[in-house]
Amino acid sequence: MLLLPSFLQSCKKENPYDDTQFKGSVGIVGAGAAGLYAAYLLSQKGINVQIFEASDRIGGRIRSLTGFSDFDIDLGAETIHGEHSAWYDLVRKQNGVFITSDLKDYYYINDQLLDEDQAASNPDFAAVSAAFDAISTYTESDIPPSAYANTVNLPESVRPIFNAWTGNENGTDYNRIGMSGLYQADQLWSAGVENLMLQNSDLLTVIESAFSSVLSKVTLETPISSIDYSTGKVKLTDTNGVVYEKDRVIVTSSIKVLFDQVIDFIPNLPPLHLQAINTLGMGDGLKIILKFNEAFWPANTGSVIGPGPVPEFWTTASGGRSDNNNLLTAFVNGENAESLIALGDAMIPAILAQLDTFFGNNVATTNYADHFIMNWADLPYIRGAYSYPKPGMAPETRGLLKEPVQNKIYFAGEAAHDGGHHGTVHGAMESALSAVTKILTTA
Repeated sequence: MLLLPSFLQSCKKENPYDDTQFKGSVGIVGAGAAGLYAAYLLSQKGINVQIFEASDRIGGRIRSLTGFSDFDIDLGAETIHGEHSAWYDLVRKQNGVFITSDLKDYYYINDQLLDEDQAASNPDFAAVSAAFDAISTYTESDIPPSAYANTVNLPESVRPIFNAWTGNENGTDYNRIGMSGLYQADQLWSAGVENLMLQNSDLLTVIESAFSSVLSKVTLETPISSIDYSTGKVKLTDTNGVVYEKDRVIVTSSIKVLFDQVIDFIPNLPPLHLQAINTLGMGDGLKIILKFNEAFWPANTGSVIGPGPVPEFWTTASGGRSDNNNLLTAFVNGENAESLIALGDAMIPAILAQLDTFFGNNVATTNYADHFIMNWADLPYIRGAYSYPKPGMAPETRGLLKEPVQNKIYFAGEAAHDGGHHGTVHGAMESALSAVTKILTTA
């Protein structure tokens, strides 16, 4: 029952939505977290649902790498951001065990690799911490964090850290995201402060188990090419020309798929929806799993942040995920991702050289064994990392996207969350709940 919002749990006397006004069928485009959760909620109310997934697998931006190590590695979503959400409850309900080890982050500043305790007494690190803390009170013009760094004379030595915290963490780089958008998200955030990672499972296994009751409703390898809502029923046409008729449709496609007009809407979407689609950002994103013959980093390492092509590394197997703690994850978004992709075969040597600088003695290059590159921009039905607020983006943009179109088309997914939780799995799920609520309460 932890998966069900209170309005779907309560008894008839207390629940104004118990006698659901809507009795029709719902088509859902996309079998990621938002699509599966929407299908689950609707099915609990007896609504007929069908999920159209363009690729050959469920999960969307939740994906696992199997066989590369002795545990399944999350290639997309990996962290549960906050302990107050349906996503957190779902993971706990599936017997998720969280990493509890006390890991330390490391920062490369002025040719020195400092652990977080050492960094705390470094004046340059104090400056970047103050710049980051200022986001929670920022009410000036909506400039990128890179420009804000100039206004506060942030030392060059810690600007890569500022980029990692503000840009890379939010799906891009600090030249392309807006300070006001970061401030608004900070003010709206309500999911809690814990950032948790699973020790005993990958996240794809979690959703496969939690949503097992609706997996039979997923039609794989069925890209929807057009959605015609000009008449009574909504007609979805796939790339093979097959037409499906539904009373309502929830579209959970990524904002980049919508921006690139992979789906043709008939008639065109309203101007405000198009405005939202055209002003939300989403760019290249990489997760690169690096395998080494042996670990050359301290045993208690969490993340490693410093200058170079990769804004942030973290230890993939730490905290009890595996006894073979010889993996690093490189997390790269925005301009850095574009630059690495452009390198082609020179990508991995460039990353190893960065690690050699951090740890010395060519230790990464000499210990390198293998790698796996997850390029999210390469996937034709995802096309990038996750949404971010561009400089100058209106605060109401995400709210415009989530508004129903003629009470027939509903948008869900992390980009359609207007409460500060965009870019997260729980944000995607909460947007699905919003769409389901509107469908169930409209005749």
